Amino acid sequence: MFGALCVNLDITAVNQAHALIGEIAGVTGPAAVPTTMFGDDIGSVVDAIVDEHQLRQNKPWTDLGRAERLELFRNLNDRSVFAVRGVARQVAARLGISRASAYNYLAEARAAPSPDGATPSTEG
Repeated sequence: MFGALCVNLDITAVNQAHALIGEIAGVTGPAAVPTTMFGDDIGSVVDAIVDEHQLRQNKPWTDLGRAERLELFRNLNDRSVFAVRGVARQVAARLGISRASAYNYLAEARAAPSPDGATPSTEG
């Protein structure tokens, strides 16, 4: 017999406090957030990328503005996450949005120029 206890905590408030204290202390810029990739499990990889983005933004998906949401989808697209079948459904579920909304964000992210002025990606 085997048992496991998993505890998930929302550390958004802790990250926000860390960022605020860093600003007060004069620390320049956030430290790079490491992304852990887990073998062949694409679900874990997608979750890690979404979590990394959320940690950099210091706020949950529901608090992101449209530009920040498009940045997430552009980042996922640039990392070729959507090349894997069924990932759009997983990303949508992870963010608490419909699959249609995920595809709309993806289409807009692919069509809009990136903030650094690079040409939009047309992979699909």
